[in-house]
Amino acid sequence: MGSARRMLQPLSRSVRGAKIPSSSIVATARALPTASCSSRLTPLVTRSRFCPASETAAHPYSSRTAPYRASDISSDEYHKLSDRCLDSLTDCLEVLTEEYVGPDAEEFEAEYSSGVLNLRLGSNGTYVINKQPPNKQIWLSSPRSGPKRFDYDRQKDTWFMIKEGELSTMRDLLENELSDIFGKPITVDLGQG
Repeated sequence: MGSARRMLQPLSRSVRGAKIPSSSIVATARALPTASCSSRLTPLVTRSRFCPASETAAHPYSSRTAPYRASDISSDEYHKLSDRCLDSLTDCLEVLTEEYVGPDAEEFEAEYSSGVLNLRLGSNGTYVINKQPPNKQIWLSSPRSGPKRFDYDRQKDTWFMIKEGELSTMRDLLENELSDIFGKPITVDLGQG
C-alpha cells in the first residue's frame, strides 16, 4: 500500500486547484498497482497457507498451475494407501540397511511398528516417518532437511508436499538424501503404481 500512496502523492499535489478530466484520473489510477491485500493473496495447494501473489504468480506451483493436488480421500482409503507406502518403504530400507557395509554399519536399521517407521543411520541421524490419520498425511522427520508433511495426490499416485513454494515428492526427497548418505544412487519403493 505504501508504494501506491507514494505514487498518488505527486499526482494529488499536481491536481490541487487544476481542472483535470475525471477520465484521466481514473486511467492513471487503473495503471497503479493494486494495494488491496485480498487481491494480492493466491491460495497454494497446502491447506492452510496463503502466499502473496508476487511469490506464486511466477512460481510454477501456484494453485493456478499446480501439478499436484491433495485428494479428498476417505479414512479407509488413507489407511490403505499410507500402509502400502510405509510397508513397501520398510521392505526396501531393510534390504538397504542389511546390505550396507560402510562405517557405522551395525547402527543402520529400519524398523516399522504401529504406523511409525524409524530409519537409524548411525552418525547420519534418524529418519522418522509416520502416519497422521487426522490430517490424512504422512509426516517425515529428516536429520538432513527437517520435518515434512506429505499429502496424497490420487491422480498421480504420489505423496507430495509444497513448503515455502517448493514442491517435493516423498520419493525424490528420500532418494536424494539417502543417495548422499549411502554414496550411491538409491531407489526407494513407496508401493506406487
